[in-house]
Amino acid sequence: MQLLATDDISDDLVESFRADLVDIFGKAEDDGHMCFRSQDAPSWIRLVADADLWVQALTAGGALYIAELIKEAAKETWRSRAKIVAGAVGAGGRVRALATKIIRFKSLAPERVAVVVVLPIPHEYFGAQLQVSSTDPDVLELELALFVHYLPAVKALIETNERDGHKAATGYFLELEGNGALRISWFAHDTLKKMETVISEVGEAI
Repeated sequence: MQLLATDDISDDLVESFRADLVDIFGKAEDDGHMCFRSQDAPSWIRLVADADLWVQALTAGGALYIAELIKEAAKETWRSRAKIVAGAVGAGGRVRALATKIIRFKSLAPERVAVVVVLPIPHEYFGAQLQVSSTDPDVLELELALFVHYLPAVKALIETNERDGHKAATGYFLELEGNGALRISWFAHDTLKKMETVISEVGEAI
């Protein structure tokens, strides 16, 4: 797993977060900080891992738990009933642990810092990225479970686009909708036209 951050986030905070993630992902690679020289420069930290590592890290001993989360989330608007879903499924595993660690990091970081989970296809800077913004552990747990659930479909879409010559100009942007579906958007490399597709496989097992 790689940890990338903008240079406005202190080294101490990044290193503390890196150490906090070892029990989930193993030792994270140190890729330094990104510097953006602009008054409105972005501020983020990115957790970057390939699909296999995301799935292995977050479903280790808990694949059925995630499948149950997904099934419960499909019943109604998942954000509004996240606590009920979490309670129905029971004690969480690594997904819950990661949600807790992210919220702890966010509580220590400047308010404007975004936490982004990334699938590095075609590479870590312009991959498929989902900003996880909730400070509610139950909601964030579902965001992460849905992210992992959809990774095979996201990877397949990107690989199909690459194979067919329909590359993305600046990566893929992921957004979870209220019904649990995943909206994927990107800009076509040749025309810069915005492209979108929605995947709604909620309720199916990983």
